[in-house]
Amino acid sequence: MLPNGAAFAQFNYATKQNGVGYVVAMRQMNLGAGEKKIVFTLMLCRTENGQWQIFREHAVIGDAGHHVYMKAA
Repeated sequence: MLPNGAAFAQFNYATKQNGVGYVVAMRQMNLGAGEKKIVFTLMLCRTENGQWQIFREHAVIGDAGHHVYMKAA
């Protein structure tokens, strides 16, 4: 499910190397100052039950040029 304000999500790249999953995705969202494109790079690992879980996320917000680094719990 996309968060409120998300117009779409596009997955641009996905691969797996040495047990780590890498994904690049883009979505367009209204963050309160008009629509912005946000590019996410995600790193994922497998949990004990075999599902993928994000453990690192980096976001670049469109023309604003803001970089946001988040580490998942």
